[in-house]
Amino acid sequence: MSDDHHTVFLLVRLRNSLRIIDRIDPSANGRADHEDAGEEYAVRNAEIWRALNYATRLGYPCGVAPTQNDTEWPVAYIDLPTGQISWHMPPYDTPWDQHDGDEKRRRIHAYLNPTSTQRAQEAT
Repeated sequence: MSDDHHTVFLLVRLRNSLRIIDRIDPSANGRADHEDAGEEYAVRNAEIWRALNYATRLGYPCGVAPTQNDTEWPVAYIDLPTGQISWHMPPYDTPWDQHDGDEKRRRIHAYLNPTSTQRAQEAT
């Protein structure tokens, strides 16, 4: 894929992600207290991570940072050519388990090459 085609591909993907976020975001659509809001936030948050991926690859400044007002809910930012956009994201509450780089790679390889017992556990 040529660089121009790749850029167009990423722009289309980013725009699609932003359309999905805009359409389903419970906080933007007055649905934050609706019974389906939890699932809608989960989909929205996954799509925000996807949008951050595309924005990064397009060279747009973006990332996740704590806010000055609410450090428990980090904020995902993307600086579009039209201006900055942001969303509060759920915090990651599990503390670091002291793993090092070697242990990280071992865990990744174990996940990528599961035993039959592990596959059965994942299926349930």
